This record gives sequence, C-alpha cells and structure tokens, in this order.
Amino acid sequence: MDTGGDADNISKNPRKLNRYTGGWRFGATNGAVLTCIVLLINLVVTIWSSAHDGSDEKLLYEGNCEHVRRLNSMLHLLINIFSTVLLSASNYSMQCLSAPTRKEVDRAHAKGAWLDIGVPSVRNLTHISKKRVVLWAMLGLSSLPLHLFYNSVVFSSIASNGYSVFSVSQSFIDDPECFHCDKFQDLVQSHGIRTYPNFIQSLHQDARDGTLERLENAECIDEYAQTIQSNRRNLLLVAGDDKYPSPNQNPRFNNTKVFNADQSYPADFLYPYRWLCSGLEHSPSNSDECVESLLEVKKNPQTWKIGSREGYTQVTYPIDYCLSERPNSHCKLQFSLPIAVLVIVLNALKAAVIFYTVFGVEEDPLLTVGDAVSSFMEKEDMVTRDMCLLTMKDVKRSEYRFSTLPKQWTKTTPRWRDVTSKERRVAAFTLSAVALTIVSVLLGLGIQSLPGSRSLSAIAELGFGTIDPRIAIRWGYTSTISNTLLANLPQPILSFIYFTYNGLFTCMLLGYEWSLYAHQRKGLRVSAAPRGAQRSTYFLQLPYRFALPLMALSGLLHWLVSQSIFLLAIDFYDYAGSRTVGKDGLPGGFKTCGYSPIAIISVIIVAVITLLMGFGFGWIPFKPGINLAGSCSAAISAACHDTEWANGGGREASAQDLQWGVVSRTNDGIGHCCFSVREVELPRDGELYAGYSKID
Repeated sequence: MDTGGDADNISKNPRKLNRYTGGWRFGATNGAVLTCIVLLINLVVTIWSSAHDGSDEKLLYEGNCEHVRRLNSMLHLLINIFSTVLLSASNYSMQCLSAPTRKEVDRAHAKGAWLDIGVPSVRNLTHISKKRVVLWAMLGLSSLPLHLFYNSVVFSSIASNGYSVFSVSQSFIDDPECFHCDKFQDLVQSHGIRTYPNFIQSLHQDARDGTLERLENAECIDEYAQTIQSNRRNLLLVAGDDKYPSPNQNPRFNNTKVFNADQSYPADFLYPYRWLCSGLEHSPSNSDECVESLLEVKKNPQTWKIGSREGYTQVTYPIDYCLSERPNSHCKLQFSLPIAVLVIVLNALKAAVIFYTVFGVEEDPLLTVGDAVSSFMEKEDMVTRDMCLLTMKDVKRSEYRFSTLPKQWTKTTPRWRDVTSKERRVAAFTLSAVALTIVSVLLGLGIQSLPGSRSLSAIAELGFGTIDPRIAIRWGYTSTISNTLLANLPQPILSFIYFTYNGLFTCMLLGYEWSLYAHQRKGLRVSAAPRGAQRSTYFLQLPYRFALPLMALSGLLHWLVSQSIFLLAIDFYDYAGSRTVGKDGLPGGFKTCGYSPIAIISVIIVAVITLLMGFGFGWIPFKPGINLAGSCSAAISAACHDTEWANGGGREASAQDLQWGVVSRTNDGIGHCCFSVREVELPRDGELYAGYSKID
C-alpha cells in the first residue's frame, strides 16, 4: 500500500492537509498513532526480552513470589489497556469503512433498499466498494487472534518446593558435632524417606551457623500451612531434651537425636501439609481434614505436636520452636516469544490498515446524521419525495416499496430502545444473557470442585489470578499454546459483546441527537470540514461521555476475565533446591489453566450492571415531536425535502442553523415537515402530512 505520493501531495496542498487533519480522518489518524505506540511498546519489550536467552519462553523476572504476583497483575492490566486501545481504534475505522457514500445510498434507494447511517453496520457491506469491505474484514478478523493470545504474552510460574521435616532435641543443635549423623542416612532410608547424602549434617551445620530462621510455633504453622510452599523449605522442629527419651531409646532412629522425619513432595497437592496435624488424637488422613483441624492447632500453638505411628501406638513429638530454611525464591515472570511475535504482526497489520483507511480511501462516506442531512439538502433524493413522516419501521415493512400516501401524525412518547432494531437488541442482550448463564454455571461447578471450605471468605482468599493447584483445571493438555487458547477463549467473545453494545448505544444516541432537531435550532454535526453553522466532530455518533465509559467498562471486563481464567504454571523443586526432572527428561512441573472464583464473581457483577444499564437507557423517553428515522438512510432522506430548495439553495441552507418541523400546509389540510432554516412548528396530533409535491 503506497501512500508516499499522497503524503507529498498533502504537504504541498493546505486544503488537502485540512482534509486529513479534520473530521473523521483526524479521529482515525489518532487511532492509527495510538496503535503504532502500542506496536512500538510491544516491539521494544519483545526485543529486550529476546536478548536474555534462546528459548521460546523468556524470563523477565525471577524472585519474590508476591512481587511476581503483583507484577503479573499490573502487566495484565496494562495489556488490557493496550487491547482496549486496539479494539477501539479498530471499531472506529471499521465504522468509517462500512459507512456508505452518497452514490452508494442513491444506488440502494433506487433498488428500494436502504443503508445504515451513523452506526456500525454489517448490512452495508453488500452495498459498499470491495476495497473497503476487504479493509473492514482485515480489521475485524485480526481482532480475533489478537484477543485470543494477547493476555498470554506474559504469564507467571510459581515454585513448589519439596521439603523435609525433622523433630530434633535441643542438644542436636547445641552439639558442635552432629551426633551419629553418619548413621542417620541408612536409618531414614529404612523408613522409606529419601534424603541426599550428608543432608542432616548440612541442616545441623546451618542451625549452628544461624542461617536457619527461628519461628515461634504460631508463625511456623502459618508459614507451612500452604498448598504450595514457595517461600520456605526444610524444617527442624526443636524441643528440649527433657521432652524426649535418650538417644539410645529413640523409637524410630535409634541412637540419634533425630526423633521423627517426614517429607512434603512438590507435586503432592492433595496432601501438602497433613504432617502439621499428625499429632492430634484424631490425626487427619488428608489435608482437607487438616484445614479444619488447623483451627484447633492454632488455638494453642504452644502445645502443638506432630506424630507418627509406631506399630499400633501413636507417638507424638513436642515442639518448642522451629528452625526454617528460607531458600532463594524461584517464582518467575515469563514472556512467550511466539505469542509476542504473533501479536506484533497483528498489531502492525491493524496500524497499516488504519493508516491506509486515512490516506488510501478517497471516498467521503456519510458517517453522521449531519453528513446525511447535509448531503440530501444539497442534492435532493427524488426517491423519497412525498414521505416526510417516513420512519425506519415503515421502511422495514415496505418490502422495497416506499409509500407516498399522506400519513397521520400520532403523538407518542417513544423511548430510546424504539430507535434500535429488534435484531440489534436481541443480539446484544441474548449474547450477554447466554454468556452470563454459561459463566454462572461454570462458576458453580468450579466452586463445587474446590477442596476444603467453600465459604465466600475462603473463595476471596484465593484472590485474583492466583496460582494455586486447588483451582487448576485438569483437562490433560500441558502445552503453552493449548492452555493459552483455553484461557483466552472468553476474550474475543467479550470483544464481540462490546461491539454489539457499542452499536446499541450508538443507535440510541443517534436517535437522541435526531430528536433534538424538533425542539431546538442548531447547525449540523458533520465529519467533513464544517461550513457556516455546521459543527465539526472528532467522534462518530457515540459522544465521548458514553464512548469513554464503555471503553473503560470493556477494559475492566477484559482484565477481570484475564484474572478469572488464566495460564497456570508450577515448577517443581526438590528439598535440595534443584529442579526436579520429569519422565520425559524435561524439568519437572506442569502447565494447565487455573480459575479464580472471586474474579469470576466480579465479572458477573460488572456484566450484570452493564446489562442493566443497556436496559435502563433503553427506557429513557425521547421528547415527542419528530418521527424516528433511526439510522435508516431512506427515512433520513425523506425528512430533507423543502420547497425552498426546489430550484437550488440547499447547500447554503445546510450550512445554517436548522430545525425540523411543519413548514407549510395545503388548502385541504395536508402539511409538510422537513429540516428548514424557516420557522417551523411541531406536528399536530391527528393531522395528515406528506411531501411538498402535494402542496398547492
């Protein structure tokens, strides 16, 4: 697409420069510039992250898990802001491309058809130039994969640490030499517990050196009662010598000062910390029961014990305090290069198409009601003469015939929804209702499958976009791409709902703007360079006071959805801090999708509010006094026939302040209504009105 010649001509021709810096082209240019800014940011981040290593999944940050969580949430908020910018720029340009020219409107009217003016339209695509249809399709189709993948460019992974727990006496810590630790390796393995050689000696030395962190019992319970242990690792549970038998009477590890040993494996999500409750008389068999039992343990942490079964006897081990190993954090913020490249390609395509729309599309479409009224006043549309009360509903019922019979005016109080088509309302509300129903059902199933407490407070504690195996979707696919597709499937659906709502509000606001012309005289709002009393516009039909809140709601919902279902990655580390190795020889861990019940609840609340807003605005009444033309080109055209313009002068009149109403009556009482610079009056209830050719 070569627009270089156009740029040279623009710089040499001030009038042409004004053409490209005013009206709808100015708005489209702003959209293109914002799209390029997003593209530049995407490029810089991708190039920067690619310089770190050669794998497809780049490491942006590794460290503190809480910091990773916050960064991940902030970056997804930023991504959804960028996504909303791209969506809005596309929507603006698609509306410009689908808007018909005057020639296309005349051709449709001659066939008894009509086109949409001032609203996003699919019906217009069969009547406009093929070039604009192709550009429209490129923008629309590029949005689907963009919203399907964009949110998974950045994802976080959390470390799941395996660890060992040892109950030891105080003298184990105090002895300069690790008492009989050389025998411990064989003893512990005989109980089915695996450790690395010299593991207990290493912990003893760390305790002697003061590198293990002392935790009082209450804090120790809180720190280790975690479904995924990312912040701590191996643990010594210490009690005074007077609370233990002598080493030569040690029931488990004879002649050592280690009295009990247990392990938590990184992949052991079902039973991650049941050892915490093992000292209770009703020792829980799994972590679900331990969650409830922990309340009992936490009430009296000073009496906390852990236990083991020796034959038929339950043996318990007291705890005075804990010595905990705090390893380096292995939580990661990662960047998917293949997805980033795809996003950049789609982003660049959008920028190129929008720029080409500005500089390569020469036609001046009728984008606003003001454009259409101005055009029909300058050049009369003979097809719609004698139909001054023609409404959009009349045209839809006419089946390619526009009636010229006089029509009786009936005073009514129409509402905003009456100016929208039934199909548009059904599409917007049905799609929203179906989506809400599906989301609500899935939420119920998700909550039902949660282990442990399902109270609102417990659900809220899971947080937004938090990596937790309890909320993992176990569907059998572990690749990044397959889980990305599942996680982002709601995003394009949400974008489509945004388009339908944008179109719905555009229609209602178009009707509101139209109704005002019956009650106040003002200049037309046009997308081209204004003349006289005409007003320029940088928005199409949806004012910023509606467009910006809709954009904000869309961005908020996209972000909430990204936190509701998301890519979940967990990396496994053993109790020595080494990455585990899976059966396939790859680093241990898994990828799947996770869901956040509290984020889904938030999505439902915001979506219901949005749905109610659509219903609520639909019941706002118009001030009576003008027929509802809606976006129908034929009905708009029918309101633009004045006897004063029969021999020219419509162009000059269109640049003045205008008002719609009754301008004249025949001797037999049939009146005529139109836009006029003359004094007008409101139509009278029960009177007949028709075109000016009926007037004597």
